[in-house]
Amino acid sequence: MSSRFGTTGDAGKRCASTTTLRRRTRRACLLSTTCLLLSACGRVVIDSPSSPVKPPVQSDPASTPPKPSGVAQLSMLATQICAIDAHQVLRCWGDNTRGQLGIGFGGELGVDGSVNVSSPTIVDEGQTFRRVSAGINTTCAIRTDGALFCWGENQNGLLLDGTVADRALPTRVGSDSDWEEVSVSWATICGIRDHGKLFCWRDAAGPEVAISGGPAVRQISMHYYGAIALDDLGQVYLANLDLGNSISFQYAYELSKASHVAMQVFGALSITEEGLIARLTAGPDGGVVETTTGADRFRAISGSYDVVAVDTDGRIHFQPLPPTGPTTPLSMPTLDSLGNGFVDVRQAVTHRVCGLRENGSVWCFDTNGTSEVGPAVEVLAADEP
Repeated sequence: MSSRFGTTGDAGKRCASTTTLRRRTRRACLLSTTCLLLSACGRVVIDSPSSPVKPPVQSDPASTPPKPSGVAQLSMLATQICAIDAHQVLRCWGDNTRGQLGIGFGGELGVDGSVNVSSPTIVDEGQTFRRVSAGINTTCAIRTDGALFCWGENQNGLLLDGTVADRALPTRVGSDSDWEEVSVSWATICGIRDHGKLFCWRDAAGPEVAISGGPAVRQISMHYYGAIALDDLGQVYLANLDLGNSISFQYAYELSKASHVAMQVFGALSITEEGLIARLTAGPDGGVVETTTGADRFRAISGSYDVVAVDTDGRIHFQPLPPTGPTTPLSMPTLDSLGNGFVDVRQAVTHRVCGLRENGSVWCFDTNGTSEVGPAVEVLAADEP
């Protein structure tokens, strides 16, 4: 079966050579603008119309929803974790098999052959950073001077250093110093620069414009199979990340205006202008948008297979989702045992959840796809005054 984005057969061949993390499948997938095809390995193949769906008429910029606030940032997608504290110091820890921690090769050898560093370690000591994206074997971060640095796996020359050798220390990407946002997935990097243009690349050919000419793009989030972007008017765009094709974003007419977005393995998340959580997935009769209906309002959201969020009171909410079949209503129960003071939260494909407090401390706990969660452990202490 084929579409203008590739064939399910080709996708199946590609998946055979990847890790078990990529072989996770579910009877659910990211909804783009038209029909969806789930390949043999769980990859989403999107058949889009010949002409992109155009966004609605632009509204008054004065009504633009506010950007999510916070004094620090946390990032995790697969097996490494990175955090920027209130002093703009970047630390990473976890899997360092491909040098994705940015602290040089080395670490403790695991029984599975991986190399791990358990303690949060400063990256490029003496430098300060404002954004970080810990992707799948590759990490990128934006320094406070606007320069972009990447390290880790260098598949197809992704790091743009003229080689295909993995890099274990931060490597400058180009000479531009106006990078605003960055997101890393599997062998794909997207970033925002040049007054809100979105650029993406997968190999040594380097960045190509993915979104431009309209409202400035202000956020980009990617996962294994899809990407989601948000512009200054709160409009949301989706793209399929089939590795055999170019990245093409389409306006997500199913989702209302948003203040924050996040990509899941098989879904797209947003926080609406009203502060509610909306989740877009595929259903038997088309797109399904689930929205929270409670009194809680949210400021940050994430999720790989489940949904985790931070509300405006700084509390973490966790919603497990079933691996197959229809999703459950988004009740988003609060994890009261964790207390409050959180500004950011992430869930990796390993089902591990980490939350970042305003004081710079990071707390992590494990989930197993149910409402039961493991004990929270402080893995990074609060910032020194």
